[in-house]
Amino acid sequence: MVITRSTPKYPSIKSVVKADRVVGAKYLDTNGRLSIWNGNELRCEHGRQRAQCKDCGGSQICEHGRVRSTCKDCGGSQVCDHGRQSPTCKDCGGSQVCEHGLQRSYCRACDGSQICKHKRVRSRCRKCQEVIGKEYAGYLLNEFRKEVFERAQIDQDSDQS
Repeated sequence: MVITRSTPKYPSIKSVVKADRVVGAKYLDTNGRLSIWNGNELRCEHGRQRAQCKDCGGSQICEHGRVRSTCKDCGGSQVCDHGRQSPTCKDCGGSQVCEHGLQRSYCRACDGSQICKHKRVRSRCRKCQEVIGKEYAGYLLNEFRKEVFERAQIDQDSDQS
């Protein structure tokens, strides 16, 4: 006895208007490969950019299983003579290193993007974390209130019928 499985039919990406695509839904890309829509672009069935997916045999993965441009063993384009990633290499004067010899985004003197208004690293600032915590707690409270209100509306509707 032979059991045949029917493979699910997925719509072609061209057949669905961008506004009608559903985040997380599966589509067939222009080459007929199964892909997942993430809201901005198609990803491989593993949820990664297809070119950088090891499981799909991405074109940007080298023989060592790393992203080719940052692989030291392959001599990737983003690796400097010192064996570091060139944008962050102090000795090479990388683009992400400021005049103070620090990573530009973490430099207080340069007002880096990761420095908060309290002149601390944003992710480690207790004052900023307290504000974020309060905002999140307020968000959760509002969500809880909405849920309670919706339940009350449903209960009223069922009592009236």
